[in-house]
Amino acid sequence: MAFLDNSGTIIIDAILTEIGRKKMAQADFKISKFALGDDEVDYAEFSASALTTTLQDAKITSQPLFEALSQQNAVIDYGLISFNRNDLLYLPVIKANNKVRGFAKSTGSYYYVSVNSETSKKIKNVFKDNDYFIETDSLTKTKIVFQSGLDNNILNDKRNRKTLLIDNGLLDNYFNIYCDNRFVNNVLSTDSTTIFRNDLSGNLKHELKLLGTTIPVSLTPPVDYYNAFIVEAAPTAIYQYPNASNPDDYSALLGPGGSMAAINLKLKPELLGDSNHSPDVKFSTFGYTSQTLFGGADKYDYIDSSIYIEGMSSNARLQIPIRIIRYAGT
Repeated sequence: MAFLDNSGTIIIDAILTEIGRKKMAQADFKISKFALGDDEVDYAEFSASALTTTLQDAKITSQPLFEALSQQNAVIDYGLISFNRNDLLYLPVIKANNKVRGFAKSTGSYYYVSVNSETSKKIKNVFKDNDYFIETDSLTKTKIVFQSGLDNNILNDKRNRKTLLIDNGLLDNYFNIYCDNRFVNNVLSTDSTTIFRNDLSGNLKHELKLLGTTIPVSLTPPVDYYNAFIVEAAPTAIYQYPNASNPDDYSALLGPGGSMAAINLKLKPELLGDSNHSPDVKFSTFGYTSQTLFGGADKYDYIDSSIYIEGMSSNARLQIPIRIIRYAGT
């Protein structure tokens, strides 16, 4: 659904499903639920000093959506969540963690997913670091790591973790992962035995267990052509201890962390050919071929996609942009 505000008459543009059209024809159409999102809100223009006057002075602007689209996530990538209680002070978020060696780092726009070892060597030469890409179907190398918890500037200790997350039922013991099934066969993930904590001196103790293969489940994905996977979370125990180093050195969150997981992707076999083979047609259909992405003579084929991560208890969501990349030769 979209709207157009004509300063007096607001026009609503909506697309009905087959059931909705049938109900409309029977004069039995009623709206019982609706979803809200803030995708089009520009929070960068927010002025905290203006809160002492009016909300209009705070200058939070938005761009109305003029056309209704039928795809489920076409106009709402980040839906607003409603909780039937008024005692929640803070709500969890999910954030990617790129602060620890072996945790994948974004280049600013994408997380690179290498289709084979030949491509991995080329990408490593470009960035001089293994952490700027993950390699498909790798159980032990660099992984995408994310955390669920509170990103508020409150004391990060065991008591707040228990009071604000565990006791409120906001601790994510599992995550839903959604991937495009045209490119991704399976998700590889850690489990609840993974260790991610610091000691009383602030030293990091972490052990990302060997990744295991998950299989698609029947959850309804947010996007067409996507499969859903369920991965098990591990507890996050990164706390602020007296006279210890700042936990922000390791944690992606400002406040208490609830849980975390690490994942890799197992891509479709047809995407994995090396430079001695012609690229699969999917690269030209959904992406680009023979591109000099990093300068020089090396050429690459790539497809841009996204992973969606959702906390099963918190309903927090994260979208991770990925670039599936293949070295194509010179």
